[in-house]
Amino acid sequence: MGITFFTGRFCFLAKAKKPFFVLLAWVLLAPIPASITNNLPSSIRTATFLPGLQIITAIGLFNIVKKYKGIGYCVLVIGLLGLLYFLHMLFVHAPILQAKNWYAGYKNMVLDSAELAPKYDRVLVSNKLDQTLNFYQFFLKYDPQKFLTVDGGRISGGYAENDNHLANFYFRRDLNYEVEKRRGHTLFVGLPEEFPSGVVILKKYPFAIIAQ
Repeated sequence: MGITFFTGRFCFLAKAKKPFFVLLAWVLLAPIPASITNNLPSSIRTATFLPGLQIITAIGLFNIVKKYKGIGYCVLVIGLLGLLYFLHMLFVHAPILQAKNWYAGYKNMVLDSAELAPKYDRVLVSNKLDQTLNFYQFFLKYDPQKFLTVDGGRISGGYAENDNHLANFYFRRDLNYEVEKRRGHTLFVGLPEEFPSGVVILKKYPFAIIAQ
Protein backbone atom coordinates (compact mmCIF):
# COMPACT_ATOMS: atom_id res chain seq x y z
CA MET A 1 0.00 0.00 0.00
CA GLY A 2 2.88 2.37 0.81
CA ILE A 3 4.24 1.93 -2.73
CA THR A 4 0.82 2.72 -4.16
CA PHE A 5 0.55 5.85 -2.07
CA PHE A 6 4.01 6.92 -3.20
CA THR A 7 3.19 6.18 -6.83
CA GLY A 8 -0.06 8.05 -6.51
CA ARG A 9 1.75 11.09 -5.15
CA PHE A 10 -0.41 11.84 -2.18
CA CYS A 11 1.40 15.14 -1.92
CA PHE A 12 0.00 16.03 -5.32
CA LEU A 13 -3.51 14.99 -4.27
CA ALA A 14 -3.26 16.87 -0.99
CA LYS A 15 -3.21 20.15 -2.91
CA ALA A 16 -6.79 19.41 -3.97
CA LYS A 17 -8.20 19.08 -0.47
CA LYS A 18 -11.64 17.57 -1.17
CA PRO A 19 -10.48 14.81 -3.56
CA PHE A 20 -7.62 14.01 -1.19
CA PHE A 21 -9.84 13.52 1.85
CA VAL A 22 -12.41 11.55 -0.15
CA LEU A 23 -9.75 9.12 -1.40
CA LEU A 24 -8.09 8.94 2.02
CA ALA A 25 -11.41 8.10 3.70
CA TRP A 26 -12.18 5.57 0.96
CA VAL A 27 -8.87 3.74 1.40
CA LEU A 28 -9.06 3.75 5.21
CA LEU A 29 -12.71 2.71 5.56
CA ALA A 30 -13.03 0.16 2.74
CA PRO A 31 -11.21 -2.74 4.53
CA ILE A 32 -13.39 -2.55 7.66
CA PRO A 33 -16.37 -4.71 6.46
CA ALA A 34 -14.07 -7.49 5.22
CA SER A 35 -12.01 -7.46 8.42
CA ILE A 36 -14.90 -8.78 10.52
CA THR A 37 -15.76 -11.75 8.29
CA ASN A 38 -14.53 -15.34 8.54
CA ASN A 39 -14.43 -18.67 6.69
CA LEU A 40 -13.78 -18.62 2.94
CA PRO A 41 -11.41 -15.82 1.80
CA SER A 42 -13.01 -13.84 -0.97
CA SER A 43 -11.69 -10.93 -3.01
CA ILE A 44 -15.27 -9.72 -3.46
CA ARG A 45 -15.32 -8.60 0.17
CA THR A 46 -12.59 -6.06 -0.56
CA ALA A 47 -13.82 -5.04 -4.01
CA THR A 48 -14.78 -1.56 -2.72
CA PHE A 49 -11.15 -1.12 -1.66
CA LEU A 50 -9.80 -1.26 -5.21
CA PRO A 51 -11.17 1.87 -6.95
CA GLY A 52 -9.52 4.20 -4.44
CA LEU A 53 -6.10 2.58 -4.93
CA GLN A 54 -6.62 2.41 -8.69
CA ILE A 55 -7.42 6.13 -8.87
CA ILE A 56 -4.35 6.98 -6.78
CA THR A 57 -2.13 4.72 -8.90
CA ALA A 58 -3.55 6.10 -12.16
CA ILE A 59 -2.90 9.68 -11.06
CA GLY A 60 0.64 8.78 -10.07
CA LEU A 61 1.39 6.99 -13.35
CA PHE A 62 -0.14 9.81 -15.38
CA ASN A 63 2.06 12.41 -13.71
CA ILE A 64 5.20 10.28 -13.97
CA VAL A 65 4.65 9.58 -17.68
CA LYS A 66 3.77 13.23 -18.28
CA LYS A 67 7.00 14.39 -16.64
CA TYR A 68 9.26 11.63 -18.02
CA LYS A 69 7.79 10.80 -21.44
CA GLY A 70 10.26 8.01 -22.23
CA ILE A 71 9.23 6.04 -19.17
CA GLY A 72 5.82 5.31 -20.65
CA TYR A 73 7.14 2.25 -22.52
CA CYS A 74 8.66 0.88 -19.32
CA VAL A 75 5.32 1.29 -17.53
CA LEU A 76 3.58 -0.57 -20.37
CA VAL A 77 6.09 -3.46 -20.26
CA ILE A 78 5.84 -3.72 -16.47
CA GLY A 79 2.04 -3.69 -16.71
CA LEU A 80 2.02 -6.50 -19.29
CA LEU A 81 4.44 -8.58 -17.22
CA GLY A 82 2.24 -8.05 -14.18
CA LEU A 83 -0.81 -9.18 -16.15
CA LEU A 84 0.96 -12.32 -17.38
CA TYR A 85 2.09 -13.12 -13.82
CA PHE A 86 -1.47 -12.69 -12.55
CA LEU A 87 -2.93 -14.98 -15.23
CA HIS A 88 -0.24 -17.59 -14.55
CA MET A 89 -0.98 -17.59 -10.81
CA LEU A 90 -4.76 -17.64 -11.41
CA PHE A 91 -4.95 -20.49 -13.91
CA VAL A 92 -1.87 -22.60 -13.06
CA HIS A 93 -1.13 -22.28 -9.33
CA ALA A 94 -4.44 -21.26 -7.73
CA PRO A 95 -6.42 -24.40 -8.76
CA ILE A 96 -3.81 -26.50 -6.90
CA LEU A 97 -2.67 -24.33 -3.99
CA GLN A 98 -6.11 -22.87 -3.23
CA ALA A 99 -8.22 -25.96 -4.00
CA LYS A 100 -9.34 -26.32 -0.38
CA ASN A 101 -10.52 -22.72 -0.17
CA TRP A 102 -12.65 -23.22 -3.27
CA TYR A 103 -14.23 -26.49 -2.07
CA ALA A 104 -12.61 -28.93 -4.48
CA GLY A 105 -14.54 -32.20 -4.64
CA TYR A 106 -17.63 -30.93 -2.80
CA LYS A 107 -20.01 -31.58 -5.68
CA ASN A 108 -18.95 -35.23 -5.97
CA MET A 109 -19.08 -35.58 -2.18
CA VAL A 110 -22.69 -34.36 -2.08
CA LEU A 111 -23.88 -36.48 -5.00
CA ASP A 112 -22.07 -39.62 -3.81
CA SER A 113 -23.43 -39.34 -0.27
CA ALA A 114 -26.93 -38.76 -1.66
CA GLU A 115 -26.60 -41.92 -3.73
CA LEU A 116 -25.55 -43.91 -0.64
CA ALA A 117 -28.10 -42.28 1.69
CA PRO A 118 -31.08 -44.64 1.00
CA LYS A 119 -29.06 -47.54 2.45
CA TYR A 120 -28.74 -45.79 5.84
CA ASP A 121 -31.06 -44.51 8.56
CA ARG A 122 -29.40 -41.10 8.47
CA VAL A 123 -26.39 -39.22 7.14
CA LEU A 124 -24.36 -37.05 9.50
CA VAL A 125 -22.45 -34.27 7.76
CA SER A 126 -19.74 -32.28 9.53
CA ASN A 127 -20.08 -28.51 9.55
CA LYS A 128 -16.29 -28.35 9.82
CA LEU A 129 -16.32 -28.88 6.06
CA ASP A 130 -17.86 -25.38 5.88
CA GLN A 131 -21.11 -24.33 4.20
CA THR A 132 -22.25 -27.95 3.90
CA LEU A 133 -25.97 -27.22 4.18
CA ASN A 134 -25.76 -24.74 1.31
CA PHE A 135 -23.89 -27.19 -0.90
CA TYR A 136 -26.37 -30.00 -0.27
CA GLN A 137 -29.33 -27.73 -1.01
CA PHE A 138 -27.74 -26.51 -4.22
CA PHE A 139 -26.36 -29.72 -5.72
CA LEU A 140 -29.38 -31.82 -4.73
CA LYS A 141 -31.74 -29.11 -6.06
CA TYR A 142 -33.64 -29.45 -2.81
CA ASP A 143 -37.07 -27.80 -2.70
CA PRO A 144 -36.76 -24.62 -0.54
CA GLN A 145 -40.43 -24.82 0.47
CA LYS A 146 -39.96 -28.37 1.73
CA PHE A 147 -36.86 -27.31 3.64
CA LEU A 148 -38.82 -24.55 5.40
CA THR A 149 -42.08 -26.37 6.11
CA VAL A 150 -41.06 -30.02 6.52
CA ASP A 151 -37.44 -29.86 7.72
CA GLY A 152 -37.94 -26.77 9.86
CA GLY A 153 -35.58 -24.43 8.01
CA ARG A 154 -32.40 -23.26 9.69
CA ILE A 155 -33.08 -24.44 13.20
CA SER A 156 -30.07 -23.01 15.00
CA GLY A 157 -29.11 -20.09 12.76
CA GLY A 158 -26.02 -17.95 13.26
CA TYR A 159 -22.43 -18.82 12.41
CA ALA A 160 -22.30 -21.86 14.69
CA GLU A 161 -25.17 -23.70 12.98
CA ASN A 162 -25.96 -27.13 14.35
CA ASP A 163 -28.64 -29.80 13.82
CA ASN A 164 -30.09 -28.29 10.66
CA HIS A 165 -31.29 -31.05 8.39
CA LEU A 166 -32.91 -31.85 5.06
CA ALA A 167 -34.47 -35.25 4.49
CA ASN A 168 -32.20 -37.70 6.37
CA PHE A 169 -29.10 -35.47 6.14
CA TYR A 170 -28.14 -33.93 9.49
CA PHE A 171 -25.49 -31.23 9.80
CA ARG A 172 -23.42 -31.24 12.99
CA ARG A 173 -20.57 -29.19 14.44
CA ASP A 174 -19.17 -32.35 16.00
CA LEU A 175 -19.73 -35.78 14.50
CA ASN A 176 -18.90 -37.77 17.70
CA TYR A 177 -18.22 -40.79 15.54
CA GLU A 178 -17.78 -43.33 18.36
CA VAL A 179 -21.08 -42.29 19.95
CA GLU A 180 -23.18 -41.76 16.84
CA LYS A 181 -22.23 -45.02 15.14
CA ARG A 182 -24.08 -46.87 17.93
CA ARG A 183 -27.31 -44.97 17.26
CA GLY A 184 -28.54 -46.74 14.17
CA HIS A 185 -27.13 -47.42 10.73
CA THR A 186 -25.35 -44.12 10.03
CA LEU A 187 -23.32 -42.72 7.14
CA PHE A 188 -20.73 -40.06 7.98
CA VAL A 189 -19.34 -37.23 5.87
CA GLY A 190 -16.51 -35.18 7.33
CA LEU A 191 -12.85 -34.27 7.55
CA PRO A 192 -10.40 -37.22 7.74
CA GLU A 193 -9.16 -36.07 11.16
CA GLU A 194 -12.66 -36.39 12.62
CA PHE A 195 -12.53 -40.18 12.34
CA PRO A 196 -10.52 -42.78 14.26
CA SER A 197 -7.97 -44.97 12.55
CA GLY A 198 -9.44 -48.09 10.99
CA VAL A 199 -12.73 -46.47 10.01
CA VAL A 200 -14.32 -47.91 6.87
CA ILE A 201 -13.88 -45.29 4.14
CA LEU A 202 -16.36 -45.57 1.28
CA LYS A 203 -15.34 -42.49 -0.69
CA LYS A 204 -12.35 -40.16 -0.47
CA TYR A 205 -11.99 -36.59 -1.75
CA PRO A 206 -9.24 -33.95 -1.57
CA PHE A 207 -10.39 -32.69 1.84
CA ALA A 208 -13.18 -35.02 2.98
CA ILE A 209 -14.22 -38.63 3.30
CA ILE A 210 -17.46 -40.60 3.41
CA ALA A 211 -17.33 -43.34 6.04
CA GLN A 212 -19.61 -45.75 7.85
